[in-house]
Amino acid sequence: MRSLCSGRASYARVRAALMPFVAAVTALGLGLGIAPSPAAACSCLPVTPQELAARADAVFTGTAVSVVVHPLGAGSLDQFDNRVETRFAVESAYKGPVGQSMTVVTRGSPGLCGIVFGEGGRYTVFASGATRSDGGFAAGSGTYSTHLCAGTRAGDVDPARYGLALQPVAVEPADEDEQTSDVAAAEPAPPEPPTGAWTAAALSQPRSELTGAVVGTQALFAGGRTAEGEYSDVVDMYDASTGEWSTAALSRGRAGIAAATAGTLVLFAGGRDVSGPSTDVVDVYDSVTGEWRVTALPRVREVRLVSTVGTSVVFVGGTAVTPNAYSPVVADVYDGANGTWMAATPALASWDQALAVVADRLLIAGGAARCGKPCVGLSSGQAAIYDGATGRWSGATLSQARWGVATATVNGRVLFTGGTFEVTNALETQVTNAVDLYDATTGRWSTASLFQARSAPAAAVAGSQVLFAGGAAGSQPSELVDIYDANLDQWRLARLAEPRAGLTVATVGTKALFAGGRTQLDFQPQSVSPVVDIYDAATGEWTVAQLSQARAQLGARAAGRKVLFFDRGESPAAVVDIYDAGTGEWSTATLSIARAMPAVATVGETAIFAGGHDGTGPSAAVDLYHSAQTEAPRPVAPRLSQSE
Repeated sequence: MRSLCSGRASYARVRAALMPFVAAVTALGLGLGIAPSPAAACSCLPVTPQELAARADAVFTGTAVSVVVHPLGAGSLDQFDNRVETRFAVESAYKGPVGQSMTVVTRGSPGLCGIVFGEGGRYTVFASGATRSDGGFAAGSGTYSTHLCAGTRAGDVDPARYGLALQPVAVEPADEDEQTSDVAAAEPAPPEPPTGAWTAAALSQPRSELTGAVVGTQALFAGGRTAEGEYSDVVDMYDASTGEWSTAALSRGRAGIAAATAGTLVLFAGGRDVSGPSTDVVDVYDSVTGEWRVTALPRVREVRLVSTVGTSVVFVGGTAVTPNAYSPVVADVYDGANGTWMAATPALASWDQALAVVADRLLIAGGAARCGKPCVGLSSGQAAIYDGATGRWSGATLSQARWGVATATVNGRVLFTGGTFEVTNALETQVTNAVDLYDATTGRWSTASLFQARSAPAAAVAGSQVLFAGGAAGSQPSELVDIYDANLDQWRLARLAEPRAGLTVATVGTKALFAGGRTQLDFQPQSVSPVVDIYDAATGEWTVAQLSQARAQLGARAAGRKVLFFDRGESPAAVVDIYDAGTGEWSTATLSIARAMPAVATVGETAIFAGGHDGTGPSAAVDLYHSAQTEAPRPVAPRLSQSE
């Protein structure tokens, strides 16, 4: 497949061929930190990551330490064209003879598929050697060249996706003068450059109450309610590898759908439609073949929990007996490998079960048998274990029957922590410090205790450590954080900056973030907190930050090394707080349209906010945050070398 980036074509032909793709190259240029020029645009024919790697003579990741622009003069095909030489300090090599320092030549005009790297920026370069002619001119002896269509991009790549593997970087000998000069000029490494770029798109149909799901490089946004109040069957599909959108259709329009991904399959199960609050319809999308098929839940019910174990999907739910009470629920298993349904479990508690996956097993434990107003139930200590390898269920019993249990999985163990149980014939409730641990390797249970009894602490896993933070300690929020080190099998205690319950949790790298929550259990606006406690498992240190605004219903989504915090309440909102784990810095952004409850999905390093309600009706707006891309710099005059 030949790239359109060819200097052998006439300028007029290149302009004519490329002009229809202005939008495409603008997005690509922003991803590399390139200021778009008013000249012609470049477009690249679709190729696979493996093809990009095969065409390159060298692939490496490094920092641009110097960028020198050489004007080509009046004879150039494009008035914005220059010859740009960029020297990289190489950090990782994946293909070809790659040394510690690499010089790459590019054209300066995006219209001719050129790239101007930002000094201090970090890039993965797919380069061609001196024997090849890329971007319209020979690279020259001792250097490489690249262009927009070669695969070069800002930040890191997953080498496995390209069929590549990490290889040693060649150590280059230097004479005494060069060594002395290098030592004299040595400076501290520049900080990691800021990254993150927003783009906008639109759904094919304005919708609220839609459901998002991700499989491979695709994000799917299914169903929902239209402006006319009808149930939609539309599925908008975004492919992050190509940046393209397409559409499909569910077998039946509905909203409030439960979604799960199992291998290459996505299942959209149940939901509300014109027939009532629950349906048994399951639409199955195969991302490899692009085909859809339809199956059905073994019984009509509301799907309250859904999880994946290997290629199987477990649906947990029941039927509403009254608006505030549910019948006992069952868990049905769909085997994605052969497209069949497996036997259900015995009846489980109907409300607030804890669910966890470890190795090839799924555990459902605790909960309440019924829920009234206020939610006071008959506590359940029942646990059901599904073995994905055998397709069989087994049972167990928690040390304390309870609901409001926090769960976490680390090093092959599942921890069921804290919770609430009723006393005196369910007229009063009490919190517990009970911890039940299940070891998937041995199949055995053991117990431990929190330092303080509480219900619904926020759970996060960072490295080999599990943190249970805050929660409701009776009538007041807790400030305590119980930290379990799975490697040492030991517990220790820490404290939040202020007592809070209802925390929102996010993890990125070795860091766990506990954001927002309430300082009182009164559900008043003034009790909502903007505080964020950040724990780094690598250092054991805590830091404290603040969101730009407190949010009663706070959502969080990790994308690359970033965490995005946003409002998921019923009122339209637009502000997004962004934490960069690489730099430790915070920033804020604004969605293109303020809206309530958009569907949010992360595919690769891109977070997508789709649809929602803008206050007047369902919205078609889509905001995409590309966390690894560098913002386009402002246009600047060409920088010349000292010799010029």
